Amino acid sequence: MSEFFFRTEEIEFNELAQLFSETEKDREIIDLLKGRNTVLLVGSRGAGKSFLLRYAEYELVENFSEFKIFPVYISFMKSALLRTNDRLQFHNWMLCSIVVNTHKALMKRGVLAKYSSHSAYLTKMCGESNRLDRISELVQRYESSYLNPSITISEDLIPKIEEVKELFDELCEECKIKRFVLMFDECAHALIPEQQRQFYTLFRDLTGC
Repeated sequence: MSEFFFRTEEIEFNELAQLFSETEKDREIIDLLKGRNTVLLVGSRGAGKSFLLRYAEYELVENFSEFKIFPVYISFMKSALLRTNDRLQFHNWMLCSIVVNTHKALMKRGVLAKYSSHSAYLTKMCGESNRLDRISELVQRYESSYLNPSITISEDLIPKIEEVKELFDELCEECKIKRFVLMFDECAHALIPEQQRQFYTLFRDLTGC
């Protein structure tokens, strides 16, 4: 392959394996990223953090039928675009992003569609009110708020922490998933101090740590 990629985002998901030249340290990091414990991967820009994160996602997807561990990749690159009146705008955007990206990943990999005929998750999130679409619209409104600073976004549709945890429990049961691995990228570089505090608070509440 002769192309030169400046960023991991430019690489197609199915090209990751062709570009990966594994070292012993790479394997150690990837295995940790796929594991049960919380991992904080640090390093300067361009060191390869995003690539290792995406490759760990790739391996989990490739081996999902055997191990039933499902990865959800979430980039925080657009967090810098939030400009609303909401003091907890980042916290609320994260909750919505987790729900939306989890649904997209499950649909893209064909996992959720297999159980959609009897999915309590879909009934709850995609019922008559079409709540999932409306939550997706909230994510877009937050990410475009820099165009209209200080706009007010209603919190009525924003899922609560307990609701998100309940949804993950339901998805694990319905889709025969052993556990989810949430992979947050661009956190350290993209987040201002207040956003970092909200992120770690949310992560603690989600995981019970």
